[in-house]
Order: sequence, then C-alpha cells, then structure tokens
Amino acid sequence: MSTRHSPLEPVAPYSGTLRYPAAALLDLARSITRDLERHHRALLDAASEADNDDDYAEEVDNVVDLDGVMFTFDLLRYKARMETDNPNCKWEERHIQDFNDPNIGERGLITMGKAAKVEWVMGRAIARRKEVRGPPPASDPSWKNEDALLDFLEFLSRANHVGLFYPVIQSNA
Repeated sequence: MSTRHSPLEPVAPYSGTLRYPAAALLDLARSITRDLERHHRALLDAASEADNDDDYAEEVDNVVDLDGVMFTFDLLRYKARMETDNPNCKWEERHIQDFNDPNIGERGLITMGKAAKVEWVMGRAIARRKEVRGPPPASDPSWKNEDALLDFLEFLSRANHVGLFYPVIQSNA
C-alpha cells in the first residue's frame, strides 16, 4: 500500500488559495475514527467471546475498513497498529519517508474520498461523535464550529469531491 498520492484529475484548473483549519480538521478526523475503531474493536471482542461467527465476521470487515481509512490520514497510528499486530513488520524506505513527512496527513485528508469505504467510515464516525456528545446547546458556538468541521469532513469523504482540492505543501527552504 503506497502513501504517495498520485496527482488527481482536477474538476477544473486549480487557481485559488485556500486557507482552512487543517490541524483542527485533521485532529478531529483522527479522533472520531479512533473512537469508531475502539467501538468496533469492542464489538469484535464481544462477538468473539459470544462465539458469534456472523457478528465477528461483520466486525472484522468494519475494522479492516477503518484500517484503510486510517492509512489515508493517520499514518503513524496505522504504523503503530501494524507493528503491534506484527512485531516482525519491516518497512520499505519509501514508507519510512512517509512516516516522517509532516504533511502526509493533510494530503491524505484532502484526497481521502478516493479511499475505499471512506464515505461509510466517516459517515459512521461523524454520526457516532454526534450521538456520543449529545445535542448541541443553542448558545455554545464551539459546537457550531465542530459541526462545521464535521460537515467538511463528510464533504471531503465523498468520492465525487476528490478532484476539487489538491494540497500544495510549500517548504520553507
């Protein structure tokens, strides 16, 4: 699995400069997918303990889907998980370069719509976040801010939105 994103076919020529809360968006995406992963791993353990093959198979599929999405924008967590699951895991040099690239998460986030199952995973992660936190109070603007970020994550997860943005990371050199 390669983390190097190939150039995308733009919907139209790229011509704008977009500033957005990349760090907050990335932190939120990682947080809600981690929470969903913990949820599905708990369901996987419960299915295993109950010796329920159908539920176990369904949860294995869900965890595999989550892994694919995690690989897209949470590469260090993916690396840690792979090394925990397989202590003899060896990484190629190109993977090591990606693990050390501070911009790889943003690139993956902006282009996540091309990942398999990402729309389902992000939809479930967003729904779970809203379910766990409860209804927003009308007078708290931070909830509106989080809802705006959640809406943007949902937007980015759609396959037909992949070519709308492409991050160009400028170096300070």
